[in-house]
Amino acid sequence: MPLSSVLYTADGNTNQFDITFSYIDSTHVKVFVNNVEDTNFTFVTTTRIQTSSTPTNGQVVKIERQTPTSARLVDFQDGSVLTETDLDKSANQNFFIVQENADDIADKLGKNNSGIFDAGNSRITNVADPTGSSDVVTKSFLETSENNAATSATAAASSATAAASSATSASSSASTATTKASEASTSATSASTSASTATTKASEASTSASNAASSATAAASSATTATTQASTATTKASEANTSATNAATSATNAASSATAAANSATAAASSATSAAASFDTFDDRFLGSKSSDPSVDNDGDALLTGALYWNSSAGNLRVYSGSAWVAIVQDTDVKVAVSSNDTTAGFLNGKLVAGSNISLTEGSDGGNETLTIASSVTDNSIPFSIALG
Repeated sequence: MPLSSVLYTADGNTNQFDITFSYIDSTHVKVFVNNVEDTNFTFVTTTRIQTSSTPTNGQVVKIERQTPTSARLVDFQDGSVLTETDLDKSANQNFFIVQENADDIADKLGKNNSGIFDAGNSRITNVADPTGSSDVVTKSFLETSENNAATSATAAASSATAAASSATSASSSASTATTKASEASTSATSASTSASTATTKASEASTSASNAASSATAAASSATTATTQASTATTKASEANTSATNAATSATNAASSATAAANSATAAASSATSAAASFDTFDDRFLGSKSSDPSVDNDGDALLTGALYWNSSAGNLRVYSGSAWVAIVQDTDVKVAVSSNDTTAGFLNGKLVAGSNISLTEGSDGGNETLTIASSVTDNSIPFSIALG
């Protein structure tokens, strides 16, 4: 228990508190409310004080003795009369200072009987953020680290989702290529079957022709039959030729389908590569939402001139000039320049003047202009630009 101070927890109704220790002079008594000194408190009695205002519920009121250590309260002189009052005052000064020092030492962070620093279940305040691996971590530092980790995890999840989407597109293209290749294989099989049929027909035609010739030689009476068979053989030969032509066409189509399938597979692979490159390019140009100006892009690389990000703290879009981040302000940072190829359009006093083919509509707030180019304009040589100014 302290020898030179006393602590109270206010209930929100009381503003008078007892002094539980002795003191030499009332000026040595100090009062603190939630660690802020109350210099306007008053003494109700020699053992009770009243704060200048009623502390709110839960506030800590500390009454403390601070005996002067810079000078002696009694200066004894040769030949003077020693009184009990002077002797007690001088002795009490030393006694009280020793008590206050003992209280101060007891209040300091010390080691317990196991040699470990023990805060006695009290809060520690005014701790600096850690710099070394074994430093104490403050609540603010820990919360900031957790928020940064959560932000990084969210960004990583978004990147993973985009990558998965690109992979799905590439897989779909590859599946299409596989289907085309299968169709080409089926066409090739059909062509092979047609060629086999043509060969069979040709063989049949040859047999018929041989039979016709044998019949003509064996008997003149069979001439009519032989003529008929010869005509049939000619027809079969024509059909065989047609089948052979169709087979060749099918084979050519099959080869074309196979080539198209190979090209589709190559295009699918190129699409996957382009998707990855496009995402990286976009990610390097638009850095997303951040609370302060970043010094590197989302990959940790140097910032690109023209890179953009949304400043969530200031509520504006910012562009990187190559050396610094510049805020883009609505209405004042967007200007429109139109070539004088439209003879009735141009600038007048810093304003775009509408022409027969170009019109500029200004919003009700004095800004938010709308640039309109007539659908009848076919001259592609009329340039216009929208520039940041």
